[in-house]
Amino acid sequence: MIEQARRRGVGLHGLARMCHTPPTEPRLVLGFGDTPRRAIEAGIAAIADLLVSGS
Repeated sequence: MIEQARRRGVGLHGLARMCHTPPTEPRLVLGFGDTPRRAIEAGIAAIADLLVSGS
């Protein structure tokens, strides 16, 4: 999912790389920083589409 989101222009990172002990289930880290609201909304819509489509 992370790579598919990146192809859509959405930057995601898996939580496992930030943990000493990896989580038991996949997790995502979302960060918005200085991102304009419209870009956040578009990114969330792209992630939702990936989750719904399963790809």
